[in-house]
Amino acid sequence: MTHPTPSLSERAEQALVASLLRDPTWFEGYRRVLTSDRFTKPTYAAIVNGLAEQVTQTGVGREADFSSRLAERLNLPGVDAAYLRDLAATGPDAADLRVYARMVQEAFVRRQLAAQAERIAASAGPVRGVDDHLDHLDRLAKAVARLAPADAEVRASAAGAVAVEVAAAPVIGSRQWREDQVLADLLQHGEQVVEVEVWLTADTFEDGPRREVYEAIGTVSDQGEPITELTVAWELSRQYSADGTTYDATMEGYLASLLATEVVVGTAVEIGRDLLVDTLRADLAVDAARVIADVEQGEQVGPVTGTAAEGPRARAAEQTLQEQPVPTAVQLPPAQPTVEAQPKIRP
Repeated sequence: MTHPTPSLSERAEQALVASLLRDPTWFEGYRRVLTSDRFTKPTYAAIVNGLAEQVTQTGVGREADFSSRLAERLNLPGVDAAYLRDLAATGPDAADLRVYARMVQEAFVRRQLAAQAERIAASAGPVRGVDDHLDHLDRLAKAVARLAPADAEVRASAAGAVAVEVAAAPVIGSRQWREDQVLADLLQHGEQVVEVEVWLTADTFEDGPRREVYEAIGTVSDQGEPITELTVAWELSRQYSADGTTYDATMEGYLASLLATEVVVGTAVEIGRDLLVDTLRADLAVDAARVIADVEQGEQVGPVTGTAAEGPRARAAEQTLQEQPVPTAVQLPPAQPTVEAQPKIRP
C-alpha cells in the first residue's frame, strides 16, 4: 500500500511536534501560537493539545515518564508511548523549533487567505461583465488567491521543465554532475554555506533548478535557519509561489537525491572553485569574441600614421586627443658665451 507524499505543511507540523516531544520545556515559549487550529493533521493537533494540558497540570517531569503519561492522556489509536518516543527521536534539534513553528504559522495564514478567496469568489458568482461590483469581487478573489497558493501544489504532477532537467542522473564529470556534488555537500554540511556563498555566486550555476536550489540554500543560511531538506524545500516553494510557478514533487525528489549523494566535507569548496574558474573563462571568451567582432566592424584605432579608423569609438578617441591641451616645449636657459683663453704676450 502506497501512502501519499506528505505536503510541506504536514512535514513542518511533524518536525514541530517532534521537536516539542524531544524537549517539552520549550513549549511554554510557544503556547500562544501553538493552538490546535494551526495543524492540518488531527493526530498532531491532539498531541499539541495533550502537551499543553500536561505541561500546565503536571509539568514536564522525567523524560522516561513523559511519553507514557502523554500517551495515556491522549488515548488515541496507534499513538502509544513507543510512537511518541520514536517521533521525538526522528525530530530535529529542539533549538530550531522556532523555524518550524514559523512554518506552521505561515501555512495557517495561507489557508486562511485561501478560505477568504473562496468565500469572495462564491460571492462574485460565475457571470462576468454584467455587474461592476461582482467583477470587482472576482478580481479581488483572484488577487487574494495568489497570496495563498494551495498546499497541495507540492504533490502536483511531475510533468514540466523541472522534471526534464533533473530527473535523469547526469554523466559523471559533466558540469551538471559537478554542480550536483556542490549542492549535495552544502545540503548535507550546511555549516560551509556562510563561507562558500561569499565567493561562489549563483550565476556560476547553469540557469534552472540547480541555480534555484543554490539560491534557496543561501537564503535559508542568511536567515539564520538550519540547512535541511525541509527548510530548503520550503524556501523553494515560497520562491515558486512568488513567481507564479508550481513547486512539484520532482523537485522534492531532486532534493532527496542530493541528500542521499555520498560526498565528503569540502567538496563544495574544491569543485565550486573549478566551476567558478570555468565560468570566468567562458565569460572572458565571450568578451574577447565581442571585442574581435567590434574590431572586424571597423571599431579599432587606425595605423601608426595617427589617423583613426571609422567608427564611433575611434571618433570619440580622436576627439578626446584633440581636446587635450598641447604641452609647450620646455625652454632651456640661454647658454653662457664661452671665452677663449688668450696667451699672455710680454711687451
